[in-house]
Order: sequence, then structure tokens, then C-alpha cells
Amino acid sequence: MRRAEAQRSYSPVGSSLPPISSVWPCIKNRGLVSCYDAKTGKPFYQDERLDAPGDYYASIVAAGDKVFFASLNGVVTVLQAGDDLKVPGTSSFWRIHQRHAGHR
Repeated sequence: MRRAEAQRSYSPVGSSLPPISSVWPCIKNRGLVSCYDAKTGKPFYQDERLDAPGDYYASIVAAGDKVFFASLNGVVTVLQAGDDLKVPGTSSFWRIHQRHAGHR
């Protein structure tokens, strides 16, 4: 699967994260995470369910080799960037509210 094809199946609102080293992690609503080879587009893992279901519209954040996904339910999940799914931690926050046209 090419990156453009993979990206079309993910959240239409959240921003895309540039590849980290040789991997490209991304998330769908309902807490389904996938990671692709940044050069070939082949999946390392695909549609693995995080223990944080919900909608994902927040920008994906990366720091070092960690990737942070925040759900509207207020759960931030930390992934270790790599070719296998590693979740070193999660943290619960209050419900994350988006304030833009049409949402209150």
C-alpha cells in the first residue's frame, strides 16, 4: 500500500506525521493504529487496537523515538516508533474539547 492510499483511510481531520526514521505511524478513529515502512509503504503492523478507543482528531506529536496520540476521550497513548507495536504508556486527561466552527 502506498502512503497516499494508507493516508486516505485514516482520520480526515487529524494531521499527518512525517515518517520517523524509516517508519510512518498513523491512527484511525476507534483507536486503530498502523505503522508502515516509510520507503515502500508496506505495513509493519496494521489496524492494531489501542487500549484507548475513541475519535482521534488531534495532531500527532513526535519527540525523539516516541509518538503521542490523543483521543477525544482524553487518553494520550505513547508509542515507541519502530516496526513492532510497543506502547510504553498511556495517560488519562479530562475530555479534550475542540473549539472551531461548528463544534461547541
